[in-house]
Amino acid sequence: MKKVFIGLLIVVAGTAAYFLFIREKKAGPPAGLETPELTGNWRTLQYEPVTDSMQLIYHYQFDDNGKAYRTTGDSSRTDTLYYAWTKEATLQLKSNPADTAAGYFKVTANGKDSLSLRSASGDPLFIQLGRIQ
Repeated sequence: MKKVFIGLLIVVAGTAAYFLFIREKKAGPPAGLETPELTGNWRTLQYEPVTDSMQLIYHYQFDDNGKAYRTTGDSSRTDTLYYAWTKEATLQLKSNPADTAAGYFKVTANGKDSLSLRSASGDPLFIQLGRIQ
């Protein structure tokens, strides 16, 4: 009787491990969603809402390692951001890779040299980026 019980436990554990492995394998982004290629140099074409009378113009340099460097116009001060794509093809931006707080942006329009992002948190933030050649 003990051997039958141990055999059933082994079968149940193997089945559970199999289904867990299948679920983890399918955890990536859905097949129909594609994320745009961000690597390279970008600048803001439009930034809404504008909080003061000046239009914010940022220059971004995205690299392959998940880092983005942001400068304002001709400023010598550079901010480092960390970016990643989520499963829902949402762009996640953080100021520190260990931060739990992040900004999430949905891609609303994607062209070869332009990218439109809208805040996924419900804020009225809209950013349009243009690729710098």
